[in-house]
Amino acid sequence: FDHYMNKSLGYEKEQVVNILGLNSLDPQLRDVFKNEVLAQSAVQNASLGDYLPVSGSRATNFGFKLEGQSDLDVGFEAARWTIDEDYLSTMSIELTAGRDFNKQLGDDDGLIINESMADAFDLEEPIGTQFIDMFDGRYQVIGVVKDFYFESLTEEVRPLAMVKGKGYE
Repeated sequence: FDHYMNKSLGYEKEQVVNILGLNSLDPQLRDVFKNEVLAQSAVQNASLGDYLPVSGSRATNFGFKLEGQSDLDVGFEAARWTIDEDYLSTMSIELTAGRDFNKQLGDDDGLIINESMADAFDLEEPIGTQFIDMFDGRYQVIGVVKDFYFESLTEEVRPLAMVKGKGYE
């Protein structure tokens, strides 16, 4: 039991407040809300995303395949999160390669994956790799994050793909 209580999750869980229901706001108003939260003196960081790695959060699973794989080739299922450019820094999630999303660069087709997803596709140099999701969305890997526990501590960390957005839309 102590093993699980003291295990590093790979992200910051202390002093993080999760506000549910922002998906009911128009996506353009989410930035206004985020800026109002950031204006509070006690707030250091704020982020918009559709998933917080805690028990009870919902996860969306997508099928992914590498660009050039035929439909007959086997792809992999991964958890898919929509996050903004402040999510990784707010949650203290470590980038091991590449970069985070950048507001000035757009990054609408950018993809940040975890090490488990890179391993699932046997990618030694994942930056620049092109992926296609099950809805024919096309993405290019711009960053890789160190594996962190976003589900059970008793199971291996599974593949994760993060796309840029303002949470569930």
